[in-house]
Formats: sequence, structure tokens, C-alpha cells
Amino acid sequence: MKVTSPEPVPLSQSMSGIVRRALEEKIIYGELAPGSRLFEEELVQQFNVSRSPVREALKVMEHDGLVFIEPRRGARVAKLSITDLDEVYATRVVLESLAAAQAAEHCDEDEKERLYEDLKGLENAFATELPREFFKANVVITNSIHEISRNRTLARLLGSIAKQSFRYRYLAYSMVPDLMKISIESNRALVEAIVANESCLARSVMESVLRQSWRRVVVILRSEGRELFKQNPNSVRRQMGLECC
Repeated sequence: MKVTSPEPVPLSQSMSGIVRRALEEKIIYGELAPGSRLFEEELVQQFNVSRSPVREALKVMEHDGLVFIEPRRGARVAKLSITDLDEVYATRVVLESLAAAQAAEHCDEDEKERLYEDLKGLENAFATELPREFFKANVVITNSIHEISRNRTLARLLGSIAKQSFRYRYLAYSMVPDLMKISIESNRALVEAIVANESCLARSVMESVLRQSWRRVVVILRSEGRELFKQNPNSVRRQMGLECC
């Protein structure tokens, strides 16, 4: 049987991906401050590419909620706000809890071993005391749970808000070091629930983990003065049972 070679990825698309991934990392880790301008000409020179890959990268990032593009004014890094945080976390609480429950239903022996390896990686990252390494290891566990859930639609929906949530997740770890220790304990409980095929417990643990993180980031944003607002009695947090935030 003749094996055909895969179609080559167009150069503009491959270069666009390089630009996008580099900018995403800088935004997620706070190296590009919220609200800062992204000048097209500077990016062209920085990455030694034409304007087309830069524009393609910015369009994708706008879709992912990392930048916003103003007509005739160019792109800016999207700001962090409690409003956006509430929308992202209200969605994550529902979807991630479902993913954990379904992962517990479907988890086989190989996947149980995989989760234990992921947990070991998280513990090793915690030992480094580096928020960035811990964040990366935490994302690995989250992605594993999505895959083990066997729900491609659910994984796709979670993927659509992943980049936005990454900014808030990393912010929490970098601003509140104690949260890494709390996260280690929570992830142990979560993994144990999933490998024991305890669907209801896995759902409950995941929901608790996310609500705790949600509260922490609200406190951080308030203390940083990133958004001044009045408490809305019909806010998402109140509807989700986080009235104290």
C-alpha cells in the first residue's frame, strides 16, 4: 500500500502559530500587561515575519479572549476583570465538574496510572516553589481529566475558554503561594475520587476546588484595584453561591 505524505502546513499558518504561542505565553504569565498595546510593526520585527502571520495570530487570540482589536487603533492585551472572571469560572464550575464525574465513570487502569503520574509531576513542580512550573503541571492534570471523560464536546467547550482561564489560574498561583499547597491537597483528593470511579465525589471535589480558586482570584483583583464595581445582587457569584466574594 502506498503511503502518502501529509499535506504541508502553509508557511503563513506555521509562522502564525509561532507568533501566537509566544504572545499567548507572555500574556498568560503577565509579561505583557493587561491593556498594553501590541504594535503590528514591532511584532513583525520581533518575530522576523511578514504582517500576515501577525494579523492571523492576533485574530485567533481575539477569538480566545486574550486580546481585543480596535478599528484603526490596533490590538491591546485584554484586561483582567471580575466580570470576565465570573463568566469564565461560572462556566468552568459546571463543565469541569461534569468532566471530573465522567472521567470517574470511564477511567481505566492505564488512565489511573496516568493520573498518578500527573499527580507526581504536580508534586515535583510544587517542590520547585515556582508558580509557573506548578501551573503547567496543573494544566496537565486538567487536560488528562478532559480526555479521560470521553466527552469530546465537553472538552471542546472547555478548550474554548481555556486561554482566558489560564490567565486567572496563573495569577492566583503567583499572587497566593499558599494556594499551591492547597491545590496539591485538592488534586490528590480529586485523583483518588476518579481512580476509585466515584463519580459523585469527583464532581463534588472539582466543584469545591474551582469555587475556592474563584474566591481567591476575586480577592486578588480587588486588592490590586483591577476593577472597581458595586456588588450586584443578581451577580453570577451570588447565583452560584459565592455571596461572600
